[in-house]
Amino acid sequence: MTDTHVVRRHDTDRRHSPFVRDQRGSVAIIFTFLLIPAMALIGAMLDFSMSIRARSHLQAATDAAALATAKYIASGESEPELLGRKSFDANFIAGDGVGSPSVQISTNSAEKTVTVTASASLSTLVLGIVGVEEIEIAAQSDAAVGGRALEVALVLDNTGSMRNDMSALRSAAGDLADDLFALAPQGNPEMVKVAVVPYVGTVNVGDNFPTSNLDTNGDSSVHGIFFEDYPVAKKSDYSCRYAHYSRMFEPETRQTLRTLAYVFEELVGIPSAAAVAGALPDDHTLDGCFVITPAKVNHMNLFSTFSQTDWKGCVEARPEPYDVNDTTPIFGNADTLFVPFFWPDETDRFTYSIRARNSYMSDDVYIDDTSGGTYTGHKSSIEYLWRSVLKYTSGKTSTIKEHNNDGSSTSGPNKGCPDPVQPLTTSKTAVQSTISNMTYWPSSGTIISEGLMWGWRVLSPGAPFTEGRPYEDKVSKVLVLMTDGNNELISNDSDGPTVSDYSAYGYIKGGHFPSNVDTIYEGKNYLDGRLSQACSNAKAAGITIYTVAFDVSSSSTRNLLKGCATADSHYFDAQSTSDLAAAFQQIGRDITELRLTK
Repeated sequence: MTDTHVVRRHDTDRRHSPFVRDQRGSVAIIFTFLLIPAMALIGAMLDFSMSIRARSHLQAATDAAALATAKYIASGESEPELLGRKSFDANFIAGDGVGSPSVQISTNSAEKTVTVTASASLSTLVLGIVGVEEIEIAAQSDAAVGGRALEVALVLDNTGSMRNDMSALRSAAGDLADDLFALAPQGNPEMVKVAVVPYVGTVNVGDNFPTSNLDTNGDSSVHGIFFEDYPVAKKSDYSCRYAHYSRMFEPETRQTLRTLAYVFEELVGIPSAAAVAGALPDDHTLDGCFVITPAKVNHMNLFSTFSQTDWKGCVEARPEPYDVNDTTPIFGNADTLFVPFFWPDETDRFTYSIRARNSYMSDDVYIDDTSGGTYTGHKSSIEYLWRSVLKYTSGKTSTIKEHNNDGSSTSGPNKGCPDPVQPLTTSKTAVQSTISNMTYWPSSGTIISEGLMWGWRVLSPGAPFTEGRPYEDKVSKVLVLMTDGNNELISNDSDGPTVSDYSAYGYIKGGHFPSNVDTIYEGKNYLDGRLSQACSNAKAAGITIYTVAFDVSSSSTRNLLKGCATADSHYFDAQSTSDLAAAFQQIGRDITELRLTK
Protein backbone atom coordinates (compact mmCIF):
# COMPACT_ATOMS: atom_id res chain seq x y z
CA MET A 1 0.00 0.00 0.00
CA THR A 2 2.85 2.36 0.83
CA ASP A 3 4.44 1.95 -2.63
CA THR A 4 1.15 2.60 -4.35
CA HIS A 5 0.52 5.75 -2.34
CA VAL A 6 3.97 7.08 -3.20
CA VAL A 7 3.47 6.59 -6.91
CA ARG A 8 0.13 8.37 -6.87
CA ARG A 9 1.51 11.29 -4.93
CA HIS A 10 4.42 11.53 -7.35
CA ASP A 11 2.06 11.60 -10.34
CA THR A 12 -0.11 14.25 -8.68
CA ASP A 13 2.89 16.40 -7.99
CA ARG A 14 4.02 16.27 -11.61
CA ARG A 15 0.61 17.18 -13.00
CA HIS A 16 0.54 20.35 -10.94
CA SER A 17 4.21 21.38 -11.33
CA PRO A 18 4.91 24.80 -12.88
CA PHE A 19 7.56 23.25 -15.12
CA VAL A 20 5.02 21.10 -16.93
CA ARG A 21 2.66 24.04 -17.46
CA ASP A 22 5.50 26.10 -18.93
CA GLN A 23 6.41 23.26 -21.35
CA ARG A 24 2.88 23.17 -22.77
CA GLY A 25 2.92 26.88 -23.28
CA SER A 26 6.16 26.57 -25.23
CA VAL A 27 4.61 24.04 -27.63
CA ALA A 28 1.68 26.38 -28.29
CA ILE A 29 4.01 29.27 -29.01
CA ILE A 30 6.14 27.16 -31.38
CA PHE A 31 3.02 25.92 -33.23
CA THR A 32 1.80 29.49 -33.64
CA PHE A 33 5.10 30.58 -35.12
CA LEU A 34 5.15 27.64 -37.56
CA LEU A 35 1.53 28.09 -38.64
CA ILE A 36 2.18 31.42 -40.36
CA PRO A 37 4.89 30.20 -42.80
CA ALA A 38 2.96 26.98 -43.41
CA MET A 39 -0.12 28.97 -44.43
CA ALA A 40 2.06 31.21 -46.56
CA LEU A 41 3.54 28.15 -48.30
CA ILE A 42 0.11 26.65 -48.99
CA GLY A 43 -1.09 30.01 -50.26
CA ALA A 44 1.97 30.35 -52.47
CA MET A 45 1.27 26.96 -54.01
CA LEU A 46 -2.35 27.89 -54.69
CA ASP A 47 -1.51 31.27 -56.16
CA PHE A 48 1.33 29.80 -58.18
CA SER A 49 -1.03 27.21 -59.69
CA MET A 50 -3.45 29.98 -60.64
CA SER A 51 -0.63 31.96 -62.26
CA ILE A 52 0.38 28.98 -64.42
CA ARG A 53 -3.18 28.61 -65.70
CA ALA A 54 -3.51 32.35 -66.33
CA ARG A 55 -0.20 32.46 -68.20
CA SER A 56 -1.31 29.52 -70.39
CA HIS A 57 -4.41 31.46 -71.40
CA LEU A 58 -2.30 34.54 -72.07
CA GLN A 59 0.16 32.55 -74.23
CA ALA A 60 -2.63 31.00 -76.29
CA ALA A 61 -4.06 34.44 -77.02
CA THR A 62 -0.66 35.86 -78.04
CA ASP A 63 -0.05 32.85 -80.35
CA ALA A 64 -3.41 33.42 -82.04
CA ALA A 65 -2.75 37.14 -82.37
CA ALA A 66 0.71 36.60 -83.88
CA LEU A 67 -0.62 34.17 -86.51
CA ALA A 68 -3.61 36.37 -87.31
CA THR A 69 -1.45 39.49 -87.70
CA ALA A 70 0.94 37.63 -90.00
CA LYS A 71 -1.94 36.44 -92.17
CA TYR A 72 -3.42 39.95 -92.33
CA ILE A 73 -0.07 41.40 -93.39
CA ALA A 74 0.29 38.73 -96.09
CA SER A 75 -3.21 39.45 -97.38
CA GLY A 76 -2.53 43.18 -97.64
CA GLU A 77 -4.78 44.44 -94.83
CA SER A 78 -4.20 48.12 -94.01
CA GLU A 79 -4.41 47.73 -90.21
CA PRO A 80 -3.04 44.29 -89.38
CA GLU A 81 -2.10 45.26 -85.81
CA LEU A 82 -5.64 46.33 -85.01
CA LEU A 83 -7.05 43.12 -86.44
CA GLY A 84 -4.42 41.15 -84.54
CA ARG A 85 -5.54 42.79 -81.30
CA LYS A 86 -9.11 41.78 -82.04
CA SER A 87 -7.88 38.20 -82.43
CA PHE A 88 -6.12 38.45 -79.06
CA ASP A 89 -9.28 39.71 -77.35
CA ALA A 90 -11.35 36.95 -78.94
CA ASN A 91 -9.00 34.23 -77.70
CA PHE A 92 -8.03 35.55 -74.26
CA ILE A 93 -9.76 33.84 -71.32
CA ALA A 94 -9.82 36.20 -68.37
CA GLY A 95 -9.80 34.18 -65.18
CA ASP A 96 -10.69 35.37 -61.66
CA GLY A 97 -8.27 37.96 -60.38
CA VAL A 98 -6.64 38.69 -63.76
CA GLY A 99 -6.51 42.36 -64.64
CA SER A 100 -6.85 43.81 -68.12
CA PRO A 101 -3.81 42.69 -70.13
CA SER A 102 -1.40 45.08 -71.76
CA VAL A 103 -0.80 44.01 -75.38
CA GLN A 104 1.89 45.22 -77.77
CA ILE A 105 1.92 44.13 -81.44
CA SER A 106 4.92 45.15 -83.52
CA THR A 107 5.84 44.30 -87.09
CA ASN A 108 9.07 44.44 -89.08
CA SER A 109 8.33 44.99 -92.74
CA ALA A 110 11.90 44.29 -93.83
CA GLU A 111 12.19 40.98 -91.94
CA LYS A 112 8.51 40.17 -92.43
CA THR A 113 8.07 39.23 -88.79
CA VAL A 114 5.45 39.87 -86.12
CA THR A 115 6.05 40.06 -82.38
CA VAL A 116 3.20 40.04 -79.86
CA THR A 117 3.90 40.64 -76.18
CA ALA A 118 1.28 40.67 -73.44
CA SER A 119 1.34 41.10 -69.68
CA ALA A 120 -1.22 41.18 -66.89
CA SER A 121 -1.48 41.20 -63.12
CA LEU A 122 -3.02 38.37 -61.14
CA SER A 123 -4.43 39.25 -57.72
CA THR A 124 -3.34 36.71 -55.12
CA LEU A 125 -5.71 34.90 -52.82
CA VAL A 126 -3.46 34.05 -49.88
CA LEU A 127 -0.05 35.56 -50.44
CA GLY A 128 -1.48 38.97 -49.51
CA ILE A 129 -1.06 38.06 -45.86
CA VAL A 130 2.70 38.14 -46.39
CA GLY A 131 2.58 41.32 -48.45
CA VAL A 132 2.40 39.86 -52.00
CA GLU A 133 -0.75 41.38 -53.44
CA GLU A 134 -0.18 40.59 -57.17
CA ILE A 135 1.77 38.25 -59.46
CA GLU A 136 2.90 39.54 -62.84
CA ILE A 137 2.41 37.19 -65.81
CA ALA A 138 3.72 37.68 -69.35
CA ALA A 139 3.84 35.93 -72.74
CA GLN A 140 5.42 36.49 -76.15
CA SER A 141 4.87 35.02 -79.61
CA ASP A 142 6.79 35.61 -82.83
CA ALA A 143 5.52 34.70 -86.27
CA ALA A 144 7.11 34.94 -89.70
CA VAL A 145 5.01 36.35 -92.51
CA GLY A 146 5.25 33.72 -95.22
CA GLY A 147 8.10 32.06 -93.29
CA ARG A 148 8.40 28.28 -93.61
CA ALA A 149 6.70 26.58 -96.50
CA LEU A 150 4.25 23.81 -95.63
CA GLU A 151 3.73 20.47 -97.39
CA VAL A 152 1.16 18.03 -96.01
CA ALA A 153 0.23 14.51 -97.20
CA LEU A 154 -3.13 13.16 -96.04
CA VAL A 155 -2.80 9.35 -96.07
CA LEU A 156 -6.32 7.97 -95.67
CA ASP A 157 -7.66 4.45 -95.20
CA ASN A 158 -10.21 3.63 -97.93
CA THR A 159 -10.63 -0.08 -97.17
CA GLY A 160 -13.95 -1.91 -97.09
CA SER A 161 -14.22 -1.61 -93.30
CA MET A 162 -14.70 2.15 -93.80
CA ARG A 163 -17.99 1.42 -95.56
CA ASN A 164 -20.14 3.23 -92.97
CA ASP A 165 -17.66 5.98 -92.08
CA MET A 166 -16.50 7.40 -95.40
CA SER A 167 -18.76 10.43 -95.04
CA ALA A 168 -17.20 11.29 -91.67
CA LEU A 169 -13.70 10.83 -93.08
CA ARG A 170 -14.43 13.01 -96.11
CA SER A 171 -15.81 15.73 -93.83
CA ALA A 172 -12.88 15.68 -91.37
CA ALA A 173 -10.24 15.56 -94.11
CA GLY A 174 -11.99 18.28 -96.11
CA ASP A 175 -12.11 20.62 -93.12
CA LEU A 176 -8.42 20.02 -92.44
CA ALA A 177 -7.58 20.78 -96.07
CA ASP A 178 -9.51 24.07 -95.79
CA ASP A 179 -7.53 25.03 -92.68
CA LEU A 180 -4.23 24.21 -94.39
CA PHE A 181 -4.89 26.21 -97.54
CA ALA A 182 -6.01 29.15 -95.39
CA LEU A 183 -2.40 29.40 -94.19
CA ALA A 184 -1.14 30.29 -97.68
CA PRO A 185 -0.17 33.98 -97.92
CA GLN A 186 -2.00 35.98 -100.56
CA GLY A 187 0.01 36.19 -103.75
CA ASN A 188 2.30 33.30 -102.77
CA PRO A 189 0.28 30.05 -102.97
CA GLU A 190 3.45 27.96 -103.41
CA MET A 191 4.01 28.25 -99.66
CA VAL A 192 1.30 25.65 -98.93
CA LYS A 193 0.86 22.36 -100.80
CA VAL A 194 -1.37 19.41 -99.92
CA ALA A 195 -1.46 15.82 -101.24
CA VAL A 196 -4.02 13.04 -100.74
CA VAL A 197 -3.07 9.34 -100.68
CA PRO A 198 -6.02 6.91 -100.50
CA TYR A 199 -4.80 3.40 -99.70
CA VAL A 200 -6.10 -0.14 -99.22
CA GLY A 201 -3.98 -3.24 -99.78
CA THR A 202 -2.21 -1.25 -102.47
CA VAL A 203 -1.94 2.35 -103.71
CA ASN A 204 -2.97 3.82 -107.07
CA VAL A 205 -0.22 6.17 -108.31
CA GLY A 206 -2.24 7.08 -111.40
CA ASP A 207 -2.17 5.63 -114.91
CA ASN A 208 -0.12 8.66 -116.02
CA PHE A 209 2.72 7.65 -113.68
CA PRO A 210 6.06 8.14 -115.47
CA THR A 211 7.01 4.90 -117.21
CA SER A 212 10.65 5.59 -116.35
CA ASN A 213 9.75 4.66 -112.76
CA LEU A 214 7.91 1.46 -113.74
CA ASP A 215 9.37 -1.97 -114.36
CA THR A 216 7.84 -2.35 -117.81
CA ASN A 217 10.31 -5.07 -118.85
CA GLY A 218 9.50 -7.54 -116.07
CA ASP A 219 13.05 -7.46 -114.66
CA SER A 220 12.31 -6.85 -110.96
CA SER A 221 12.91 -9.86 -108.72
CA VAL A 222 9.25 -9.73 -107.65
CA HIS A 223 7.70 -9.02 -111.06
CA GLY A 224 5.44 -11.87 -112.16
CA ILE A 225 6.96 -14.38 -109.73
CA PHE A 226 3.58 -16.01 -109.08
CA PHE A 227 3.40 -17.14 -112.71
CA GLU A 228 6.99 -18.05 -113.52
CA ASP A 229 8.32 -21.58 -114.24
CA TYR A 230 5.20 -23.66 -113.57
CA PRO A 231 3.61 -26.52 -115.56
CA VAL A 232 0.25 -25.28 -116.78
CA ALA A 233 -0.67 -27.68 -119.57
CA LYS A 234 -0.27 -31.42 -120.07
CA LYS A 235 -0.14 -33.41 -123.26
CA SER A 236 -3.37 -35.30 -123.97
CA ASP A 237 -1.58 -38.51 -124.75
CA TYR A 238 -1.69 -42.00 -123.24
CA SER A 239 2.06 -41.93 -122.89
CA CYS A 240 1.78 -39.06 -120.36
CA ARG A 241 -0.90 -40.32 -118.08
CA TYR A 242 1.57 -41.40 -115.40
CA ALA A 243 3.58 -38.17 -115.59
CA HIS A 244 2.55 -36.45 -112.37
CA TYR A 245 5.84 -35.27 -110.87
CA SER A 246 5.51 -32.50 -108.38
CA ARG A 247 6.54 -28.89 -109.07
CA MET A 248 6.70 -28.28 -105.36
CA PHE A 249 10.33 -29.45 -105.25
CA GLU A 250 13.51 -27.67 -106.21
CA PRO A 251 14.51 -27.99 -109.92
CA GLU A 252 17.17 -30.65 -109.22
CA THR A 253 14.69 -32.78 -107.30
CA ARG A 254 12.05 -32.37 -109.98
CA GLN A 255 14.54 -33.58 -112.61
CA THR A 256 15.26 -36.67 -110.56
CA LEU A 257 11.53 -37.38 -110.20
CA ARG A 258 11.03 -36.96 -113.95
CA THR A 259 13.86 -39.38 -114.68
CA LEU A 260 12.34 -41.97 -112.37
CA ALA A 261 8.96 -41.46 -114.03
CA TYR A 262 10.48 -42.03 -117.47
CA VAL A 263 12.23 -45.21 -116.29
CA PHE A 264 8.94 -46.47 -114.85
CA GLU A 265 7.12 -45.69 -118.10
CA GLU A 266 9.73 -47.61 -120.14
CA LEU A 267 9.57 -50.54 -117.74
CA VAL A 268 5.80 -50.87 -118.13
CA GLY A 269 5.98 -50.40 -121.86
CA ILE A 270 4.85 -46.78 -122.13
CA PRO A 271 7.16 -44.64 -124.28
CA SER A 272 8.28 -41.24 -123.04
CA ALA A 273 6.52 -38.23 -124.54
CA ALA A 274 8.07 -36.88 -127.66
CA ALA A 275 9.13 -33.26 -128.03
CA VAL A 276 6.62 -30.88 -129.53
CA ALA A 277 7.30 -30.45 -133.22
CA GLY A 278 5.41 -27.18 -133.54
CA ALA A 279 5.73 -23.78 -131.83
CA LEU A 280 4.76 -23.25 -128.20
CA PRO A 281 3.29 -20.00 -126.86
CA ASP A 282 5.85 -17.22 -126.50
CA ASP A 283 8.65 -18.08 -124.08
CA HIS A 284 6.96 -21.28 -122.89
CA THR A 285 9.00 -24.47 -122.82
CA LEU A 286 8.26 -28.16 -122.95
CA ASP A 287 9.35 -30.29 -120.01
CA GLY A 288 8.49 -33.89 -120.74
CA CYS A 289 4.72 -34.03 -120.90
CA PHE A 290 4.18 -30.52 -119.64
CA VAL A 291 4.15 -26.97 -120.97
CA ILE A 292 6.07 -24.70 -118.58
CA THR A 293 5.40 -21.00 -118.11
CA PRO A 294 8.15 -18.51 -119.01
CA ALA A 295 11.03 -17.78 -116.66
CA LYS A 296 10.04 -14.12 -116.88
CA VAL A 297 6.41 -12.93 -116.96
CA ASN A 298 5.60 -9.26 -117.59
CA HIS A 299 2.37 -7.91 -116.09
CA MET A 300 2.13 -5.21 -118.76
CA ASN A 301 2.13 -7.91 -121.46
CA LEU A 302 -0.74 -9.64 -119.67
CA PHE A 303 -2.68 -6.36 -119.54
CA SER A 304 -2.21 -5.97 -123.30
CA THR A 305 -4.36 -9.07 -123.91
CA PHE A 306 -7.50 -7.35 -122.58
CA SER A 307 -9.71 -5.19 -124.76
CA GLN A 308 -11.98 -3.92 -121.96
CA THR A 309 -9.35 -2.82 -119.43
CA ASP A 310 -5.79 -1.61 -119.01
CA TRP A 311 -3.42 -0.98 -116.14
CA LYS A 312 -5.32 1.30 -113.75
CA GLY A 313 -2.32 2.70 -111.85
CA CYS A 314 -1.87 0.50 -108.77
CA VAL A 315 1.62 -0.75 -107.98
CA GLU A 316 3.10 -3.53 -105.89
CA ALA A 317 5.55 -3.15 -103.02
CA ARG A 318 9.20 -3.11 -103.99
CA PRO A 319 11.40 -5.94 -102.66
CA GLU A 320 13.26 -5.37 -99.40
CA PRO A 321 14.73 -2.95 -98.43
CA TYR A 322 13.28 -0.66 -101.11
CA ASP A 323 9.70 -1.29 -99.96
CA VAL A 324 10.23 0.93 -96.90
CA ASN A 325 12.73 3.53 -98.13
CA ASP A 326 12.68 6.44 -100.55
CA THR A 327 15.41 5.24 -102.90
CA THR A 328 15.02 6.91 -106.28
CA PRO A 329 13.91 4.49 -109.02
CA ILE A 330 16.90 3.70 -111.24
CA PHE A 331 16.57 1.95 -114.58
CA GLY A 332 19.78 0.02 -114.02
CA ASN A 333 18.44 -1.47 -110.76
CA ALA A 334 15.09 -3.09 -111.53
CA ASP A 335 14.31 -3.73 -107.86
CA THR A 336 14.08 0.04 -107.30
CA LEU A 337 11.41 0.31 -110.02
CA PHE A 338 7.71 -0.19 -109.32
CA VAL A 339 5.88 -3.28 -110.56
CA PRO A 340 2.41 -2.71 -112.08
CA PHE A 341 -0.20 -4.39 -109.87
CA PHE A 342 -1.84 -7.43 -111.51
CA TRP A 343 -4.30 -9.61 -109.58
CA PRO A 344 -4.27 -13.01 -111.34
CA ASP A 345 -7.39 -14.69 -112.60
CA GLU A 346 -8.22 -17.22 -109.93
CA THR A 347 -9.21 -20.76 -110.77
CA ASP A 348 -12.73 -21.74 -111.78
CA ARG A 349 -12.30 -24.98 -109.86
CA PHE A 350 -12.34 -23.54 -106.38
CA THR A 351 -13.69 -25.55 -103.50
CA TYR A 352 -15.68 -24.70 -100.39
CA SER A 353 -12.46 -24.03 -98.47
CA ILE A 354 -10.49 -22.40 -101.29
CA ARG A 355 -12.27 -19.12 -101.96
CA ALA A 356 -11.22 -17.85 -105.38
CA ARG A 357 -12.71 -14.34 -105.20
CA ASN A 358 -11.38 -13.06 -108.49
CA SER A 359 -12.19 -15.56 -111.25
CA TYR A 360 -12.79 -13.45 -114.33
CA MET A 361 -11.99 -15.84 -117.19
CA SER A 362 -12.00 -19.53 -118.02
CA ASP A 363 -9.04 -21.70 -116.99
CA ASP A 364 -9.35 -24.00 -120.00
CA VAL A 365 -6.58 -23.82 -122.59
CA TYR A 366 -5.85 -25.97 -125.61
CA ILE A 367 -2.57 -26.01 -127.49
CA ASP A 368 -2.05 -27.95 -130.70
CA ASP A 369 1.38 -28.79 -132.05
CA THR A 370 2.18 -29.51 -135.68
CA SER A 371 2.45 -33.22 -135.06
CA GLY A 372 -1.13 -33.43 -133.89
CA GLY A 373 -0.43 -33.46 -130.17
CA THR A 374 -2.84 -31.51 -127.98
CA TYR A 375 -2.01 -29.90 -124.61
CA THR A 376 -4.79 -28.98 -122.24
CA GLY A 377 -4.98 -27.07 -118.98
CA HIS A 378 -3.37 -29.11 -116.23
CA LYS A 379 -6.50 -29.97 -114.24
CA SER A 380 -4.72 -32.21 -111.74
CA SER A 381 -3.75 -29.17 -109.66
CA ILE A 382 -5.79 -26.06 -108.83
CA GLU A 383 -2.52 -24.23 -108.22
CA TYR A 384 -1.29 -24.85 -111.76
CA LEU A 385 -4.52 -23.53 -113.22
CA TRP A 386 -4.19 -20.49 -110.97
CA ARG A 387 -0.65 -19.79 -112.16
CA SER A 388 -1.27 -20.29 -115.87
CA VAL A 389 -0.62 -17.41 -118.26
CA LEU A 390 -1.84 -19.38 -121.27
CA LYS A 391 -5.40 -18.21 -120.64
CA TYR A 392 -4.45 -14.54 -121.07
CA THR A 393 -4.98 -14.44 -124.84
CA SER A 394 -6.40 -11.67 -126.96
CA GLY A 395 -10.11 -11.99 -127.65
CA LYS A 396 -10.83 -14.33 -124.76
CA THR A 397 -14.04 -13.56 -122.90
CA SER A 398 -13.56 -12.11 -119.44
CA THR A 399 -15.86 -10.65 -116.80
CA ILE A 400 -14.27 -7.47 -115.45
CA LYS A 401 -15.74 -4.88 -113.10
CA GLU A 402 -13.45 -1.87 -112.61
CA HIS A 403 -15.57 0.54 -110.59
CA ASN A 404 -17.12 0.38 -107.16
CA ASN A 405 -20.17 2.53 -107.90
CA ASP A 406 -22.65 0.16 -106.22
CA GLY A 407 -20.46 -0.67 -103.22
CA SER A 408 -19.73 -4.24 -104.31
CA SER A 409 -16.34 -5.80 -104.92
CA THR A 410 -14.64 -5.29 -108.24
CA SER A 411 -13.14 -8.02 -110.42
CA GLY A 412 -10.33 -8.34 -112.91
CA PRO A 413 -6.58 -7.67 -112.84
CA ASN A 414 -7.21 -4.28 -111.18
CA LYS A 415 -9.44 -5.73 -108.45
CA GLY A 416 -9.43 -3.63 -105.27
CA CYS A 417 -7.35 -0.86 -106.84
CA PRO A 418 -8.54 2.38 -105.12
CA ASP A 419 -8.81 5.96 -106.33
CA PRO A 420 -5.54 7.54 -107.49
CA VAL A 421 -3.15 9.67 -105.48
CA GLN A 422 -3.41 13.45 -105.70
CA PRO A 423 0.23 14.63 -105.65
CA LEU A 424 1.26 17.81 -103.84
CA THR A 425 -0.61 20.76 -105.25
CA THR A 426 -1.51 24.36 -104.48
CA SER A 427 -5.00 23.74 -105.89
CA LYS A 428 -7.57 23.58 -103.12
CA THR A 429 -10.14 22.55 -105.73
CA ALA A 430 -8.11 19.52 -106.81
CA VAL A 431 -7.56 18.36 -103.22
CA GLN A 432 -11.18 18.82 -102.21
CA SER A 433 -12.32 16.99 -105.35
CA THR A 434 -10.09 14.01 -104.50
CA ILE A 435 -11.39 13.92 -100.93
CA SER A 436 -15.06 14.29 -101.85
CA ASN A 437 -14.81 11.49 -104.44
CA MET A 438 -13.16 8.96 -102.13
CA THR A 439 -15.02 5.71 -101.62
CA TYR A 440 -14.30 2.42 -99.89
CA TRP A 441 -12.78 -0.50 -101.80
CA PRO A 442 -13.42 -4.07 -100.58
CA SER A 443 -10.79 -6.81 -101.07
CA SER A 444 -6.98 -6.97 -100.86
CA GLY A 445 -6.86 -6.17 -97.13
CA THR A 446 -5.04 -3.27 -95.45
CA ILE A 447 -1.32 -2.57 -95.82
CA ILE A 448 -0.64 0.58 -93.82
CA SER A 449 3.05 0.75 -94.71
CA GLU A 450 2.21 1.15 -98.41
CA GLY A 451 -0.01 4.13 -97.61
CA LEU A 452 2.67 5.68 -95.43
CA MET A 453 5.42 5.08 -98.00
CA TRP A 454 3.49 6.78 -100.79
CA GLY A 455 2.69 9.63 -98.40
CA TRP A 456 6.43 10.00 -97.88
CA ARG A 457 7.16 9.69 -101.61
CA VAL A 458 4.76 12.51 -102.55
CA LEU A 459 6.51 14.74 -99.97
CA SER A 460 9.97 13.75 -101.15
CA PRO A 461 11.72 16.07 -103.61
CA GLY A 462 13.02 13.12 -105.63
CA ALA A 463 11.35 10.79 -108.13
CA PRO A 464 8.86 9.31 -108.62
CA PHE A 465 7.02 12.47 -107.47
CA THR A 466 8.98 15.71 -107.65
CA GLU A 467 6.54 18.37 -106.42
CA GLY A 468 8.13 18.53 -102.96
CA ARG A 469 10.74 21.08 -101.95
CA PRO A 470 14.28 19.96 -101.03
CA TYR A 471 14.57 18.83 -97.42
CA GLU A 472 17.12 21.52 -96.63
CA ASP A 473 14.72 24.29 -97.71
CA LYS A 474 12.72 26.23 -95.11
CA VAL A 475 9.86 23.77 -95.30
CA SER A 476 7.81 21.69 -92.87
CA LYS A 477 6.91 18.28 -94.35
CA VAL A 478 3.99 16.68 -92.52
CA LEU A 479 2.34 13.28 -93.02
CA VAL A 480 -1.08 12.57 -91.49
CA LEU A 481 -1.72 8.79 -91.39
CA MET A 482 -5.24 7.56 -90.63
CA THR A 483 -6.37 3.94 -90.37
CA ASP A 484 -9.39 2.15 -88.94
CA GLY A 485 -7.73 -1.18 -88.32
CA ASN A 486 -4.74 -3.48 -88.32
CA ASN A 487 -2.43 -4.52 -91.10
CA GLU A 488 -4.71 -7.14 -92.57
CA LEU A 489 -4.41 -9.88 -95.16
CA ILE A 490 -7.65 -11.59 -96.20
CA SER A 491 -7.56 -15.36 -95.81
CA ASN A 492 -8.03 -17.55 -98.85
CA ASP A 493 -7.80 -20.92 -97.04
CA SER A 494 -4.76 -21.82 -94.95
CA ASP A 495 -4.22 -25.01 -96.99
CA GLY A 496 -4.94 -23.47 -100.37
CA PRO A 497 -2.48 -22.58 -103.13
CA THR A 498 -2.17 -18.91 -102.11
CA VAL A 499 -3.23 -18.72 -98.40
CA SER A 500 -4.33 -15.07 -98.82
CA ASP A 501 -5.97 -12.74 -101.28
CA TYR A 502 -3.69 -10.68 -103.53
CA SER A 503 -2.20 -7.40 -102.28
CA ALA A 504 0.76 -5.11 -102.90
CA TYR A 505 2.92 -7.97 -101.59
CA GLY A 506 1.15 -10.53 -103.79
CA TYR A 507 -0.13 -13.73 -102.23
CA ILE A 508 1.43 -15.13 -99.05
CA LYS A 509 2.30 -18.23 -101.06
CA GLY A 510 3.97 -17.34 -104.32
CA GLY A 511 4.24 -13.62 -103.56
CA HIS A 512 6.82 -11.18 -102.16
CA PHE A 513 6.70 -12.50 -98.61
CA PRO A 514 9.79 -14.17 -97.12
CA SER A 515 9.87 -17.94 -97.26
CA ASN A 516 9.28 -18.22 -93.50
CA VAL A 517 5.89 -16.47 -93.79
CA ASP A 518 3.29 -19.21 -94.28
CA THR A 519 0.16 -18.01 -92.47
CA ILE A 520 -2.08 -14.96 -92.20
CA TYR A 521 -0.80 -14.34 -88.67
CA GLU A 522 2.82 -14.45 -89.77
CA GLY A 523 1.99 -12.20 -92.70
CA LYS A 524 0.44 -9.60 -90.38
CA ASN A 525 3.48 -9.66 -88.11
CA TYR A 526 5.73 -9.20 -91.12
CA LEU A 527 3.71 -6.18 -92.28
CA ASP A 528 3.78 -4.70 -88.76
CA GLY A 529 7.56 -4.87 -88.91
CA ARG A 530 7.63 -3.20 -92.33
CA LEU A 531 5.40 -0.38 -91.02
CA SER A 532 7.62 0.19 -88.00
CA GLN A 533 10.70 0.41 -90.23
CA ALA A 534 8.95 2.71 -92.71
CA CYS A 535 7.97 5.08 -89.90
CA SER A 536 11.52 5.20 -88.56
CA ASN A 537 12.97 5.85 -92.01
CA ALA A 538 10.50 8.64 -92.80
CA LYS A 539 11.06 10.39 -89.47
CA ALA A 540 14.83 10.14 -89.93
CA ALA A 541 14.43 11.90 -93.29
CA GLY A 542 12.70 14.86 -91.62
CA ILE A 543 9.02 13.96 -92.04
CA THR A 544 6.74 14.93 -89.13
CA ILE A 545 4.17 12.14 -88.68
CA TYR A 546 0.73 12.35 -87.08
CA THR A 547 -1.22 9.10 -86.69
CA VAL A 548 -4.94 8.63 -86.11
CA ALA A 549 -6.26 5.24 -84.96
CA PHE A 550 -9.98 5.31 -85.76
CA ASP A 551 -12.04 2.77 -83.80
CA VAL A 552 -9.02 0.44 -83.52
CA SER A 553 -9.59 -2.26 -80.91
CA SER A 554 -6.16 -3.90 -81.00
CA SER A 555 -3.84 -2.51 -78.33
CA SER A 556 -0.79 -3.74 -80.26
CA THR A 557 -1.88 -1.80 -83.35
CA ARG A 558 -2.55 1.31 -81.28
CA ASN A 559 0.91 1.03 -79.78
CA LEU A 560 2.39 0.52 -83.25
CA LEU A 561 0.71 3.71 -84.50
CA LYS A 562 1.71 5.63 -81.39
CA GLY A 563 5.30 4.59 -81.95
CA CYS A 564 5.03 5.65 -85.58
CA ALA A 565 4.06 9.21 -84.63
CA THR A 566 6.78 11.81 -84.19
CA ALA A 567 5.74 12.33 -80.55
CA ASP A 568 3.09 10.93 -78.20
CA SER A 569 1.14 14.17 -78.67
CA HIS A 570 1.05 13.44 -82.42
CA TYR A 571 -0.96 10.23 -81.88
CA PHE A 572 -4.77 10.30 -81.65
CA ASP A 573 -7.02 7.47 -80.49
CA ALA A 574 -10.38 8.30 -82.10
CA GLN A 575 -13.12 5.93 -80.98
CA SER A 576 -16.02 7.68 -82.75
CA THR A 577 -16.68 9.88 -85.76
CA SER A 578 -16.80 12.93 -83.48
CA ASP A 579 -13.39 11.93 -82.10
CA LEU A 580 -12.14 11.63 -85.68
CA ALA A 581 -13.28 15.17 -86.49
CA ALA A 582 -11.72 16.47 -83.25
CA ALA A 583 -8.42 14.72 -84.03
CA PHE A 584 -8.19 16.31 -87.47
CA GLN A 585 -9.06 19.71 -85.98
CA GLN A 586 -6.29 19.40 -83.40
CA ILE A 587 -3.83 18.32 -86.08
CA GLY A 588 -4.81 21.44 -88.02
CA ARG A 589 -4.06 23.60 -84.98
CA ASP A 590 -0.75 21.84 -84.41
CA ILE A 591 0.33 22.29 -88.02
CA THR A 592 -0.62 25.96 -87.82
CA GLU A 593 1.69 26.33 -84.86
CA LEU A 594 4.58 25.04 -86.99
CA ARG A 595 4.55 28.48 -88.58
CA LEU A 596 5.34 30.08 -85.22
CA THR A 597 9.04 30.83 -84.89
CA LYS A 598 8.92 30.57 -81.09
